[in-house]
Amino acid sequence: MYLSSLQCFIPARMKFLLRPSYYRKLFRNRLHVLFWPTFRCNYACSYCTVCTKFDFAKVFTPKSEKRVEQWLNALEKLPPAMIYVAGGEPFVYAGLPELVNNLPRKHQLLGIVRNISLPASVYRKIKRPFHLIASFHREYVSAENFIARVKELQQFLDVHVNIVATPKNLPVISSIDELMKTYR
Repeated sequence: MYLSSLQCFIPARMKFLLRPSYYRKLFRNRLHVLFWPTFRCNYACSYCTVCTKFDFAKVFTPKSEKRVEQWLNALEKLPPAMIYVAGGEPFVYAGLPELVNNLPRKHQLLGIVRNISLPASVYRKIKRPFHLIASFHREYVSAENFIARVKELQQFLDVHVNIVATPKNLPVISSIDELMKTYR
C-alpha cells in the first residue's frame, strides 16, 4: 500500500509531520520530485513570484513545454520516485490528465497543487489516486465560492487547502477556517 493512499485516513497534524522532508527520513534512498509541467497560470496573483515577479511563463512558453510523451520518457528513466505536481497552474498544461494517468507505475503520485478554477470534470479525468491541494487566491475568488468549490471536489477527491499567508490574506485565513468548520 502506498503512503499517499493512507493520507485520507491520517489526521492533519500527522500529515504535517509526514511532509516530504519527513518522507526522506522515513524512506531513505527514495527520490522526491517536485514536478512542474508548466509555469503558466490562469491567475496573476500580486504575490506570486512564478507569474508576476519573474514571469517564468515568458521564458518557458507553451511552445517550449515538453509534450506528454517526452515527460513520460524522462520520468521512465528515473528510479522509483514520490512525485508532487505543482507549477504555475498544472492544469493549464493540456495533457496533465493523460500524463498523470500514464505515469510509470514505479512512481507514487503524492498530490497536485492547483487553484481549483476549472470545472470538476477536469479532475475526474485523472484515474490515478491523488490528493488535491487547493490554493486559495483571494484576488480571484471569494472565500465563500472557494469553500463551495472545495466541498464540491471533496465529494470525489481528498482535498486539502493551502493559503499563502500574505498580510492581506491573514484575516481571510481565520474566516476560511470557520467556513470549513461549518461544512463538517
